[in-house]
Amino acid sequence: MDDWLELLEMPYKYYENTYWLKGIFEEASKHGVGVVLNGQRGNWSISWGHTIDYQARLIRQFRWMQFAKEFVLFCRNHGARKSSLLGQVSLMTFPGIARMISPKKTAPSLIDPQFAKRSGVFERMEPYGPSLLGSQLQNAYDVRDDLYKRLFYWNINGASETRLSLKYGVWGRDPTNDLRVLRFCLSLPDDQFVRDGVDRRLIRRATEGYLPNKVRFNRRLRGVQGADGVHRMMPEWNGFITEAQQLIKEPHAKQYLNTAQLTASLDKLRGTPRADHVFDEDFRLLMRALIFNRFMKRTFEGR
Repeated sequence: MDDWLELLEMPYKYYENTYWLKGIFEEASKHGVGVVLNGQRGNWSISWGHTIDYQARLIRQFRWMQFAKEFVLFCRNHGARKSSLLGQVSLMTFPGIARMISPKKTAPSLIDPQFAKRSGVFERMEPYGPSLLGSQLQNAYDVRDDLYKRLFYWNINGASETRLSLKYGVWGRDPTNDLRVLRFCLSLPDDQFVRDGVDRRLIRRATEGYLPNKVRFNRRLRGVQGADGVHRMMPEWNGFITEAQQLIKEPHAKQYLNTAQLTASLDKLRGTPRADHVFDEDFRLLMRALIFNRFMKRTFEGR
């Protein structure tokens, strides 16, 4: 956290994979690597292709014969149960019904309610789309459209990567974020990305001869970013709990943060840590509060 705060000179919320990114640049620098390539935007460009969203779109467009073909082939390719997949596609096709059946839970807020009211922070954020109930975007197509329309996404990635590059003397570059690649991918029809029950079809075809088929056609094994966070922290878990207890008492925490929620979240995380705590909303809230607290100490107390 301290290294990233010094690097960015501001608080940040995307802590989940920051230690991976920092470690990669550190190792690259040690080994004299000049350029590190990543594919951060690949999911929305060359690796685009969400099967369930595509099938839901086919239904909404009344392309029912094409949907039936894609549905059957997807089940065959993935060994999926037709009843289970049909339920997922139905909920994606009719999001209003999905919200009625399974309404989204209100995410716990990190911001003190009184401070939020005085500052009007949520009203200021309203034009940019965030919601206390989480994202209101309906499907992967909406998410991709929003991602390319909002300039701050480029700012987030660009700022962190530029500063890592400057610190470690290693250029970070993302070919999947090249404007020529983006324009090309956005010009392609849907069936170049999903066809015959195969998702991410464009990149699977493009890597023929470059990647082994075991990798190209893998459809079952998926990675998870930052899944080892709590596992790494286990030897220092008591220190994490102690720092969380102290931050709740800090004057600036009481002024800006929702200390009642932080206290409740802390109570849930006491005791023996579990690796799956990394996916817990209470853990995420406390981690972001710690980042904010350390930033405030560095800024106003010179620590």
